[in-house]
Amino acid sequence: KLIELKLIEVIYTSDGKEYITPKQLVKEVRDEIYVSGGRCGLVEIAKALNVDYSHVENAAQQISKSDRDVHLILGQLVSDMYLDDLARTVNETLQQKGTLSIPSLTKEYDLPAEFLLEQIGQRVGSIIEGFKDEHDPKVIMTMNYIARNRAKVRGVLSAITVPT
Repeated sequence: KLIELKLIEVIYTSDGKEYITPKQLVKEVRDEIYVSGGRCGLVEIAKALNVDYSHVENAAQQISKSDRDVHLILGQLVSDMYLDDLARTVNETLQQKGTLSIPSLTKEYDLPAEFLLEQIGQRVGSIIEGFKDEHDPKVIMTMNYIARNRAKVRGVLSAITVPT
């Protein structure tokens, strides 16, 4: 009766057996983001909640506008919690390899380069123990990597200058 009088707005599920309010949909989308570890595609959310994709998309846009910790990127909701975990993983890899490039991270994590550059840049110096290359901002290095390369160059130069 409230629905017929348009006193309450509801969204019907895909099978039409149940309905949900837009406010509850936003809450459930937030819950899905949390359950999925901070990153979830809108298609997966729509399937899990049994709601039409357009309603999930509207809820996702509403969440990303109202919550600064959640970003809507290429049909996915990505939380700062996920990005912090990603930064920790990137830091571990960086400490092992000494250098990482944003394009390689783009391929590995399937996120846009500009978005990764911005998010990784915010975490360099805090979660990520390294720094951006001043000549190529899309490369992150560690001081140990620089020291190793200096030692290699110094060794080569000293070997060249010694008579044989």
